[in-house]
Amino acid sequence: MKRRLFMLCIPFVLVGCALTNTQTIIDWVDFIKLNDTQYYGIYETELASDDFLGDVTSVVQFKLDENITTTSYKSKNGDAAFHEKGTEIYAIKGLEDVYAIQADYKINGYQIYFEDGSMNSYRFATMPQEEVHKVELHKMNEQGDYKLLTTLNDQTEIQSFLAFLNESEENQNFEPKTIDQDPTSFEMVFYSDAPIAHRYGLQYDGETYYWYPWETATLDEDIGEYFKE
Repeated sequence: MKRRLFMLCIPFVLVGCALTNTQTIIDWVDFIKLNDTQYYGIYETELASDDFLGDVTSVVQFKLDENITTTSYKSKNGDAAFHEKGTEIYAIKGLEDVYAIQADYKINGYQIYFEDGSMNSYRFATMPQEEVHKVELHKMNEQGDYKLLTTLNDQTEIQSFLAFLNESEENQNFEPKTIDQDPTSFEMVFYSDAPIAHRYGLQYDGETYYWYPWETATLDEDIGEYFKE
């Protein structure tokens, strides 16, 4: 199954037993709208450093989630799917039409928003591996917080780690063992000199390390040495 870089905004409608008890639930995609353009939050990115944070270019005027219950609503400039009114929207130094919003669920503190055409640039297959000079490996705890396990700065180490990822085997039929417990989740952040770092998830079900560069892929068990606490 192909991993989604973002989810389309598909209204999900629940209809009660009585006609007078109809409830509409809209499953919003994570987006903001500025200058008549929608910009989408992409999981596979992190702001590389606060040094790249530019000026506040706008603020959210209206939060859609929990406030809009009709599928006929047309988004307006200043709308955001999940951010509260008054939330600041930042420019990013060195990039045009890319924005950042502070978000506590991101490792480096900011969700990045792109136009559609920029999204594929952050797939692992298109990451410029030769430009990576630092890799951070994080572990997610049960509360959804992240613990930094290790940082790779040496090029030999970085290339050895990348080799594990490049040699992972696509396996669409793989099913992780999740009956007894949830898999352990890790996050990998790859830094170059660019304002945006690449971020990808990796899981371990107690027997197998796996990830989703596009299709599901399994990894050599020796990659586990990098994720020891």
